[in-house]
Amino acid sequence: PKEMFDFSEALRWIKNGRNAYRASWEDGNYICLGTLQPQGHRFICHGNSHGDITVGWRPSNNDMLAEDWVEV
Repeated sequence: PKEMFDFSEALRWIKNGRNAYRASWEDGNYICLGTLQPQGHRFICHGNSHGDITVGWRPSNNDMLAEDWVEV
C-alpha cells in the first residue's frame, strides 16, 4: 500500500510538478497544477482517466482535511 498524507503535502507535490489523488476517489481521478501562458498564472486542475480536465478546481472542506492523499 502507498503511504498517505494530508492536503498540505499534496499541494507541495503539485507545486513541484507532480500529481496527487485521494485514496477514496474513483480510479483515474487526480489533481495537478496548470499554468496560464503567457501571464504565468497558476491554478489547480482536476483530471480523470477519460482525459477530462476541470480548470480552477477547488477542494472541498473534506478534501482539505483528509489524510488519504497519495502522490501519483
